[in-house]
Amino acid sequence: LSACTQLSIEMKGAKGNEVVQIGMKDTDDPDDGAETLKNVRLTNAWATYHFNLSEFGSCNLMKVYVVTEFVFPNGTAAETLYIRSINILK
Repeated sequence: LSACTQLSIEMKGAKGNEVVQIGMKDTDDPDDGAETLKNVRLTNAWATYHFNLSEFGSCNLMKVYVVTEFVFPNGTAAETLYIRSINILK
């Protein structure tokens, strides 16, 4: 992924106003939630969200092992989200 620059995700919430965090992990990231996460507030309409890979500062793009993760913030009630596509762009 080191030759790529952007993560693109097409998604929506079931009701709208759901909050999800998007992350990427490399082989050196511990499983403790310390990786860089980007907050997204969804609408109930399909939308494409773009993230520069450089924004995931804790992730070494030469050693990615989780390309995309979806994390619900602590204390968040059960949420439903829909994902139509995930793309890594050059």
